[in-house]
Amino acid sequence: VVGGRAVTTDLTIRNRGPRPANFTVDWDRTWGQVIRIDPASGVVGPARDGQAGIAKVFVTCAPGANLTSVTTPVEVTLDGRLGRPTTFHLTAAVVPHTFEILENVPGGGVAK
Repeated sequence: VVGGRAVTTDLTIRNRGPRPANFTVDWDRTWGQVIRIDPASGVVGPARDGQAGIAKVFVTCAPGANLTSVTTPVEVTLDGRLGRPTTFHLTAAVVPHTFEILENVPGGGVAK
């Protein structure tokens, strides 16, 4: 992730049960605006006609230019899973956004 920029990905939460299920997403909120998860809770509809109910959760990582990496566990808990959360690890390397202006040099070379 380029420092000072944001990147977003989505998670799919599936419910194969016959009833709607509540879900919650928990993470280390001391990261502040570096990590945003929306929605952090909600309801996944029931399975219908053999297809699982689906909810999308959007995870945004927006590190400042002063960070070099972002790493934190994120836990998703779905009703009916006996209270056992599913854990994944959000990991991002933060790189500076730099570029150099190059110019063509007679004879086919490139100079800074």
